[in-house]
Amino acid sequence: MAEQKAGLLHIRCWDVGRGTAVAIQGPAGGWLLFDLGQKALGKGKVFSPVRHLYREYGVREVEHIILSHPHQDHIADLPAALDLLKAKHWACPQHLLRREVMKGVGQRHRALFQQYWNVQKEAALWDGWRQWQGMELALFSPQPKGRGGQNHQNPNNHSLVLLLRWQGFQMVLCGDNEAASWRWLMAQPAFAEALPATTVLLAPHHGRRSSFYAAAVKAMSPQVTIIQDGARQKTSVTHAYTRKSSGRHLLAASHIQHRKVLSSRRDGRIYLQAGTDPLTGDFYWRVEGNI
Repeated sequence: MAEQKAGLLHIRCWDVGRGTAVAIQGPAGGWLLFDLGQKALGKGKVFSPVRHLYREYGVREVEHIILSHPHQDHIADLPAALDLLKAKHWACPQHLLRREVMKGVGQRHRALFQQYWNVQKEAALWDGWRQWQGMELALFSPQPKGRGGQNHQNPNNHSLVLLLRWQGFQMVLCGDNEAASWRWLMAQPAFAEALPATTVLLAPHHGRRSSFYAAAVKAMSPQVTIIQDGARQKTSVTHAYTRKSSGRHLLAASHIQHRKVLSSRRDGRIYLQAGTDPLTGDFYWRVEGNI
């Protein structure tokens, strides 16, 4: 069974193709999961991050499971989570109606989305920053408005955004937020004022053009951007994130490289670690690809 060093922050961005799944273990050992994507491996097999955590890390209980929004590539592993894990707190957008969650869902996925709806009814959000594992978390729930008032037509624009902060390290984790969502977020002083401290960005909507919001990325100016995605598509804008990220020396494919962007399609599973160096007493963070 894999062991995690105590007193450190461990973040694993799984390779789930065109989907999102991130597992965070805090310095005190507790777990937080951000989105529950899976990866199809062919011949009916899938990679399930939840089952991997259960088998390889002995995870039985997590403190938070955050579902950014109700799309299949962000919730496919939900049945495994409900079956194998005890979650103390669930979070997902609270203002979507059942008919909006179920709209356009085919028969194949109706049971999955009904499970999501059942979770949404019991989930809760929190206001402002909160302490977790000695770190700070902030969760933002966009509610952009259209001509007719509240605009629920595009669930992407209601994706939750999580900010995680610890000793000068800050990571911003996004769902599939598009322009309307970003405009709402940037109008919130608490969100906009926190962005300049960003160290690592988990790009929204798998690095797609529709979710690249230049003003927000410029405000963050991340050192490294992580993109969870499958095969490159015409709508991919990795180059735009490369221009806006400052870069860092890191380990990828067993070599030290200066990189600005890591992507699951190129680098597989991506691992971040942060903590205090026992020899120098200095805070550090590092990132690796192809783990």
